[in-house]
Amino acid sequence: AKPERITPLRVGGRQAVDLVVKRAVDVAYQRVVLLDADLLQLIVEAPRAHDELARQFVQPFFDSLTVGAR
Repeated sequence: AKPERITPLRVGGRQAVDLVVKRAVDVAYQRVVLLDADLLQLIVEAPRAHDELARQFVQPFFDSLTVGAR
């Protein structure tokens, strides 16, 4: 499915993007962080009927990621 919203940002000084994908049956909130040659992906996914509840978990979960220098 095509993302409904794409938001570029920086996490711990690294390039990242937030994506929101909403389909008929489910929703997904994703944060993808570029770690050198690797990608780190955090996802909150729920049935569409629970979208409002799932959104409450998105920011605290995404904010829990700490990326430090090597």
